[in-house]
Amino acid sequence: MADKDEVNMDDDTPSIVIIPDDIAALGFEEARDELTVIVAKLESGGVPLEDALTLWERGEALAAHCQRWLDAATPEDELDDEATEEP
Repeated sequence: MADKDEVNMDDDTPSIVIIPDDIAALGFEEARDELTVIVAKLESGGVPLEDALTLWERGEALAAHCQRWLDAATPEDELDDEATEEP
C-alpha cells in the first residue's frame, strides 16, 4: 500500500504526495540518485510533455521520500557520522 506524506514546499498550503511502494522501499541514497537523474532529464528539455509529467510526479514522490528520511534523522545520527569521518 502506498504511503501518503504532506509536503509543504514553498507556500502555506500543504499538498499530499502519494509515495508508491517501489519508492518507499528505496534507501535515501537510491532515492536521491534517481531524483538527480529525473531532474537532469527534465532540465535537458528534450522530454515529451506527457513523459515530463510522469517524471515530475515520480520526482515529487522521490523528494517526499527523501524528506521523510531527513526528517527521521536524529542529532545523534549526525554526531555518529561526524565522529567516523576522517579529517
